[in-house]
Amino acid sequence: LLDDPNISYYETEIAASVFVAFNNAEGVFADKRMRKAMMMAVDKEAMVEGAREGLGTPLNTWWPIPIGGWDSSVPFEGVPYDPEGAKALLAEAGYPNGLEVELKTTDSATYNKPTEVFQDMLRAIGVTGNINRMERSAYFESVQTAREFEMCVLASTTSVPDVDYIYSSFHSSQVDGGRNYMGVKNDELDRLLEEGRAESDQTKRYAIYREMAELWNDEVFSGCLYTYLTPIAAHKDLQGVIINSKNRMFIYDFWWAAS
Repeated sequence: LLDDPNISYYETEIAASVFVAFNNAEGVFADKRMRKAMMMAVDKEAMVEGAREGLGTPLNTWWPIPIGGWDSSVPFEGVPYDPEGAKALLAEAGYPNGLEVELKTTDSATYNKPTEVFQDMLRAIGVTGNINRMERSAYFESVQTAREFEMCVLASTTSVPDVDYIYSSFHSSQVDGGRNYMGVKNDELDRLLEEGRAESDQTKRYAIYREMAELWNDEVFSGCLYTYLTPIAAHKDLQGVIINSKNRMFIYDFWWAAS
C-alpha cells in the first residue's frame, strides 16, 4: 500500500491502550505481589516489536496519552522490567517454583498476538501460560460478564478524551452490576477517582492523576502494555479523508477530486 502511487496512506496513534487484565477479586491475582511479578516480566519494547511489528508505543499508564487530566510533558516511569525481581516476588507470594495460569484470548490479532508474546515472557520467570483461544463473543462473556478468568490481554478505547473515562472500570461502586469486571476495590483509588472527577483546576487534576498512577505502580490493578497506530488507506483521488484516534471514518465528508 505504501508503495502504490494510487494510494494515499494515513495513520495516527489510536485512543486506546492494550493491557493485562487481572482478576483482583479472587484467585492468585488477588495478591498484588503476583500482579506486579507478571508485569515485571514484560519487556515493553520487545512486546511492541512482537505484537505490532514495532508499530506501537509502550505505555506506563493504563490510559493512552496525550489525554485530558494527564501532564504528558512530565516523564512517568511504570513498573520496571525486572525478571529477577519478578521471580523474587513469586517466591515471596508462595510460588518459588512458578505456576500455571490460563490465558484466555480470541482469534483477533489485537488480542492473541500480545498474548503469545506475553506467554513467552512469563516462561522466563517460571510461569506457564496456557492459552485458551475462544470465539469472540464467548471470550467477552467469560471475561467481562461472568468474570471467569485469571488474567488476559485486552484493549480499551477511551470513551471520552480524559483520564476520568476509567472511573467506570475501576471505581469500587462499579463492581456489582457495573463495568469493573476486574473486581478492583481500593479505597485510595476510589478517593483519587472521585477527586479527579470533581476538580476543575487542570493543574490540580494533573497532581491527582499522577498520584493515582503512582498508586497503580504499587497495586498493579491492571498491567500497562502499549498503544498503537491505526491506519486508513484510500485512493489518492478521494478527498476529505481524515484519520482520527477513535478509528472512525466519516464517509459523508468524502468527495472525489476532479480528474
